[in-house]
Amino acid sequence: MALYTYQGFSQGGKKVTGTIDASSESSARELLQKKGVLPTSIIASHKAQASRGFFVKLFSKKIPLKEKIMFTKQLGVLLRSGVPLLQSVELLIEQFSGELRTILISIKDGLKEGVSFADGLRRYPDVFENIYIQLVRAGEASGKLEMILDRLIDYLESREAMSKKISGALRGPLIQLGLIFAITLFILTGVFPSLASSFSSGGKALPGPTQ
Repeated sequence: MALYTYQGFSQGGKKVTGTIDASSESSARELLQKKGVLPTSIIASHKAQASRGFFVKLFSKKIPLKEKIMFTKQLGVLLRSGVPLLQSVELLIEQFSGELRTILISIKDGLKEGVSFADGLRRYPDVFENIYIQLVRAGEASGKLEMILDRLIDYLESREAMSKKISGALRGPLIQLGLIFAITLFILTGVFPSLASSFSSGGKALPGPTQ
């Protein structure tokens, strides 16, 4: 199965856009027609993303893991409080800024057009990994999305803890390498020129290894 992005018209003549899972473009067209949508454009999602262009990808920013954890937690709180998914996403748009805010606006628009939350996330594979998307899909299908979000929080927090451990383990060796580099630089730029000057003023030649 692949994800296709489509544009078309409903039976009432309203312009619609969205995504659909299908085995091929022709299968996607048939599924849309069964839903009462007359498609005018169907593009495989990877092609649609490629059309965004090189510079969009070049200047797009990664979302920090901590920010993704915060988003997942807040969404879970809203859903457990009885706030519908669409309204929850709209509320969260006001809580975040930058790249995540842009993504949430896109997801909100998709939800309004009938695109599932999982398929909305699937448009951003650089931000939401496959396990995140598949668990959300399972949560939507079972009607227990808030419970799935709790599991995702545990998963993301364990990743964050592991990242901190690795960073801490690497910090010591990096500091040592920095000190070695600084000492070497000091010897090359400070000690050796001073020795050369001393030998020159004494009329002596530098030892072989230092020449």
